Amino acid sequence: MSASKSVLSAMEFGTVAVHSGVEVSARAVESVAAAAARAVPGVTALEPTLLGVANEFGKQVLGAVTGRDGAEAGDGVAVRIDDGRVRVEVCLALGGRSAREVCADVSRTVRAEVLSKLGVPLAAVRTTVVEVAALPIVDSASDEVTEGAR
Repeated sequence: MSASKSVLSAMEFGTVAVHSGVEVSARAVESVAAAAARAVPGVTALEPTLLGVANEFGKQVLGAVTGRDGAEAGDGVAVRIDDGRVRVEVCLALGGRSAREVCADVSRTVRAEVLSKLGVPLAAVRTTVVEVAALPIVDSASDEVTEGAR
């Protein structure tokens, strides 16, 4: 993997400069992004990203050796830093609201929280829906409940 392009997960270290002498770790971005995404109505869970699956295997091995739970606050979130630009991927399960609305809210909320709490502007937030719960969808504009997915 080249130095200018790296994918950072909770098990790797990397930073982004936010001010002269101030750097924020990818782990911190993951943690804030995960908490922000979980707070969005309609998000039922965060699901491991592809890197998360590999990390999960590593955590299981580590847990078996050490006897400790290896859960990370950022599970379901991956951070990519490319030439100083920070991109976040959120993999989630949803229910009760349309995927379009939930994903737009997740993107908006993650951007705002990461900027507010860490001072890191995000170049992109990508949301991937990996599971949908069989819940009725509530139209947020009218609070009307409809059956099925949109």
